[in-house]
Amino acid sequence: MNTPVKKSGSRKPKALGWLLAGVILATLVAVIAVFVGYRRMVVDPKDAAEMLKRTGAEIALKKIRHTATRNGRDEWTLTAKSARVMEDHNRTVIDSPSVVFYMKDGKKVYLTAKQGILEPKTNDLEAIGDVTVNYEIYVLKTQRLHYDHQKRRIYSKVPVTIEGDRIFLAADRMVYDLDTQTSTFKGNIESRIHERFVL
Repeated sequence: MNTPVKKSGSRKPKALGWLLAGVILATLVAVIAVFVGYRRMVVDPKDAAEMLKRTGAEIALKKIRHTATRNGRDEWTLTAKSARVMEDHNRTVIDSPSVVFYMKDGKKVYLTAKQGILEPKTNDLEAIGDVTVNYEIYVLKTQRLHYDHQKRRIYSKVPVTIEGDRIFLAADRMVYDLDTQTSTFKGNIESRIHERFVL
C-alpha cells in the first residue's frame, strides 16, 4: 500500500499571501490616517492659527476695508490695497492707507499716508510717511500722525503745517478733536495770514 506523502512547502504560498495582505492593510490605514490628519489641519481654523503663531508667520491681506463703529454709527473707514497682520496679531501694517473720518455734522476729514499701523483691539491708528489730512479748504501735512479712537482725537508729536485759503500755520505738535472740531498747537508756532487786496 502506497502511503501519500505530504508536501511540506504547500502552505508557503498561503502564508505569503496573508503577509502581503497584512502589509497592504497596514499601508492603507497609515495613508487614511495621514489624509484625515491633513484634512483636519486644513479645515480647523484654530489649528491653523496655532500653527501660524508657532511659526511666526505673517498673514497677507489684499484690498482691505475696515469701518469702525460706535453706538451703531460709523466713525471712520479705512481702505487699502494691501496689509499684513504681524506675528504677534496685535497690529496690522497697512500699505498706502486712505481713511475717511465722519463728523457729527455730516462733514468728512480725509487722511492719506505711505503706511499705517492699526491696533485692532482699540481701533487706534498711526499714519507714517507723507501724511496728508484734508478738511474743507485746509490741508495738514506731517510725517507722523496718531488717531485715538476712544477720545476721537488726531494728534502729532512731530512738526506739522496747515495751509488754507489765506493762512499758513506751522507747529511742533498739535491735537485736533473731531467731535468739538477744535485744534491745539504747541511748541514753536508760526502763523501767517495772507491779506486780499481788492483794486
